[in-house]
Amino acid sequence: MLLGSVSSMRTTLKNNSRKKEKQHFKNQKVHSHNQKSKLDKLKEIKATPEQIAQIRKKIRKEQRKNILFVTIIFLLIGLLSLLIYKIQY
Repeated sequence: MLLGSVSSMRTTLKNNSRKKEKQHFKNQKVHSHNQKSKLDKLKEIKATPEQIAQIRKKIRKEQRKNILFVTIIFLLIGLLSLLIYKIQY
């Protein structure tokens, strides 16, 4: 048991002493002022008030659907737990 802890300690020390390359800055691209980020491109997209209203309606409909789904799931879990509790006692 003692040998296992010593060998794991040696392995840890070996792994910590190895040279690690920092790759934080290797894959980053340098953005020039001429390049636009995705957020800037999205800000440039224009929508008419009718399109915005349609998008809002769609989002509200999806939210209602999600809330209903979550409510039904919780009710079913509650009912099942009550049934299991009554069956046990």
